[in-house]
Amino acid sequence: MKKTLFLSVSLLAIALAFTACNRSEHEHSAGEAPGHDHATAEKTGHEHGAAAAKYICPMKCEGSESDKPGKCPKCGMALKAVGHGHATEPTIKAVIKTQSPLQVGQKADAILRLTKKDGSPVLMSDLEEAHTKKIHLLINDQSLTDYHHEHPVPTATPGEYAFSFTPLKPGSYRAWADLLPAASQEQEYTIADIAAPTQGGSISERAVKMQDEVEGLKYEIVFNKAKLKVGAAAQGKLRITSPDGKIFTQLEPIMATYAHLVGFGEDYKSIVHIHPMGAEPKADSDRGAGSLEFHIEPEQPGLMRLYAQVQIGGVSKFARFTLDVAKE
Repeated sequence: MKKTLFLSVSLLAIALAFTACNRSEHEHSAGEAPGHDHATAEKTGHEHGAAAAKYICPMKCEGSESDKPGKCPKCGMALKAVGHGHATEPTIKAVIKTQSPLQVGQKADAILRLTKKDGSPVLMSDLEEAHTKKIHLLINDQSLTDYHHEHPVPTATPGEYAFSFTPLKPGSYRAWADLLPAASQEQEYTIADIAAPTQGGSISERAVKMQDEVEGLKYEIVFNKAKLKVGAAAQGKLRITSPDGKIFTQLEPIMATYAHLVGFGEDYKSIVHIHPMGAEPKADSDRGAGSLEFHIEPEQPGLMRLYAQVQIGGVSKFARFTLDVAKE
């Protein structure tokens, strides 16, 4: 998969992400003294050559500067315009309708309709593939406790894509369509609400939570900084251990990586989709270790509900964390 960004969907700003891009930086800095600030290193790298370039990789990969839109030659992420830390208004509109009203515990069949600004349908040919899929649909309820990651598939009607999920909470849900339009080559998120006849709950789990346990495995998030702050890059690590305390080593490939981290802001608008750094799987038989580094740069203060999605035994597993992001 290619890497992501942190987007604030008020008029969507997402900033961040992950993988191979940072891999080259990580290898380059392996010999640096302990405590090296990767955020500082990236800022310095950005300043070199950025003056002449119009577009750069969001992860500041070396040699990614370009005078036109495109993809990073190292990590494959869509280049962004220099001086634009926030994404522009999305070019695609999303609407979701279900065949029947949402009911807790009942499978909901739904249709995602994507249209361009002129009202014409968005076809699969209008989208680029990112991390093995052209549409990533990131869904959560109002209390930010029931996360779903779906991949709608085309129907016979142009611009309409089918998917299903089973809501576990009452009330409406919100979906963020993670898209990479071929025309702009710039990743964007567009919001669509999924109506329900019931009333949803508010966020109740507000205490910072850096550990979770799922089916006997312990999941833990640690950062290289004591406090996450808006606009300040931080290096994180996801540790997954067995009951004996040893690192779990049987993570299966999931969408071309070994984990997906997705965070939702308490404003119910901002979102971040992150992929870990390091070697990516090259075959379905490859297995990864549960010690995964990632990079995050929050753009909204307050609570962030962060989910780690991995695959074990052919089934997706989700660990849930609660982070607190301070203002600048």
